Amino acid sequence: MNVRVTAANVNDVDPVPDILRDVKKRLGHLPEYMGLDAGYHNARVAHQLSGAGIQGVLGYRRHTHKGEHYGKYRFVYDPERNGYICPEKKLLTHKTTNRDGYREYYSDAKVCASCPRRKECFGEKAARRQVQRHIWQDDLDQADAFTKSPRGRFLYSRRKQTIEPSFAEAKDNHGFRTARMIGLPNMREQSFLTAAVQNIKRIALFFFWVFHPFLSSYSPKPLRCLV
Repeated sequence: MNVRVTAANVNDVDPVPDILRDVKKRLGHLPEYMGLDAGYHNARVAHQLSGAGIQGVLGYRRHTHKGEHYGKYRFVYDPERNGYICPEKKLLTHKTTNRDGYREYYSDAKVCASCPRRKECFGEKAARRQVQRHIWQDDLDQADAFTKSPRGRFLYSRRKQTIEPSFAEAKDNHGFRTARMIGLPNMREQSFLTAAVQNIKRIALFFFWVFHPFLSSYSPKPLRCLV
């Protein structure tokens, strides 16, 4: 339904609004659900899908923490008080929102000074702990909860069964594993032609199955060689 080529320094999530606009223009409406892989697992994408009336089905990306101090996962968000609860059951309150759209929550420096876990929580030069939460985190949490539901797991499995094989087919059968030309316009040409060939193959196969007068006399196995 859509092919979009960008420069290498453009984040994968940046073209999402343009893709949604293209899909709506081409089909006349947007889908009810949209499955995306873990590379799109962030609050901005979840908010864009929600704003367009689409239920996101997002692959989960485990945000690892390799530092010597406590990661964010150790802190539990309390929506009623709009704050985070630290491992010692103390509240981190919202102080400000930065330009990147993250709310910043801070602990009380006086409480942290006598905390038995201070060394595990933050460095010696800091006086208190900070945790950030994106302003659209609720949309991402909702998408995560849906993806983990039975309906969400089924839809995400369908994505893996349809989209991933399409990528593999383009690379293995249609020379999409490497760039054949240089420059964005040329790569758009290669990408659109590859997608067009794949669509034509599926249309031809569909009409063959529907309209072949002797379909009932054929077994499904030899017909697969026509794909």
